Amino acid sequence: MSQSGAVISFYSYKGGVGRTLATANIGQMLASSVRMGGERVLLVDFDLEAPGLHVFFTEGMTPAQRKAPGVMEYFEALVNRLQGQPSRYAQILEDRRVVDEILPLEPYIQCNVLPGLDLMLSSPGSKEYRKRVTEFNWAATWHDYPAAIHAFRESLERRYRYVLIDSRTGYSDVSGLCSAILPEKLVIVFSLNRQNLDGSLDVARRSVAFRENSDDIRPLAIYPLAGRVDTEAEIKEREIWMREFEDGFERCFQEIYRAPECRLGEYFKNYFIPYSGYYSYGEKLVLLQEHISRVGGIRRAYEDFSRLLAESEYPWQPESEWAPRRSP
Repeated sequence: MSQSGAVISFYSYKGGVGRTLATANIGQMLASSVRMGGERVLLVDFDLEAPGLHVFFTEGMTPAQRKAPGVMEYFEALVNRLQGQPSRYAQILEDRRVVDEILPLEPYIQCNVLPGLDLMLSSPGSKEYRKRVTEFNWAATWHDYPAAIHAFRESLERRYRYVLIDSRTGYSDVSGLCSAILPEKLVIVFSLNRQNLDGSLDVARRSVAFRENSDDIRPLAIYPLAGRVDTEAEIKEREIWMREFEDGFERCFQEIYRAPECRLGEYFKNYFIPYSGYYSYGEKLVLLQEHISRVGGIRRAYEDFSRLLAESEYPWQPESEWAPRRSP
């Protein structure tokens, strides 16, 4: 691979906004766009207490894959190895690539759940899973082994063109890891109401502030994404709340990015996920259900947003300044 991959987290302050649905579908679309060039996409389920990404790909997985170790097992094993032999962490501090020798990733990743798409599970395959999730101390892990967390991220970046993380909701050590530490792009998915607006803006500010005060030199680009937007009814109310979010994120971005010319009118007009009753039942992948991309349809919405994520640096960037597509 000619360049490092991109880590993109999908976060929502509240549940029920279509975050996991977006992660799964955009992951499949990105995989379809890069696999002809020999590149791959990884989905990582960091919604540890309510994992659900695997359900979208069950048909493409073997029984052994469905019960395979994943995120929890990897970090439990990594911490155990670092605690058991402190000199190993010193090796990571010297060269982060050593993490692949200390704990290879391959046993924790399920390959080809769809063509070009791999999955790192968080699936409660044992009776002790909930207890282990509750007892694992993410704050202490970050405090004691920050270089190991970065080494994990960089290991994924070396293997994959895109790594998409499905984060848990609200405020927690895990959601902070997913929103402020791991990604270079953060998609904040929301419904159009006051709780989502206030919570989303707060997380945006917190995440960028954390990154700026860390030793991580990567910028953190935030992409707001309205999910399950009803385009057929209550048009006036939808327009009012879209404008509320547009104004709120404009002020937020002008503050945190010091970008006085930031304008999001065209962005909020063109990039949102429309509500579709069909996708409210079960877990469905749009590319497997809809073979034609229609203007105003949910497939087109995911396609457009996937391209934006892949080729732009910030959501307000005009398309004429996007990075050119890499040829296969």
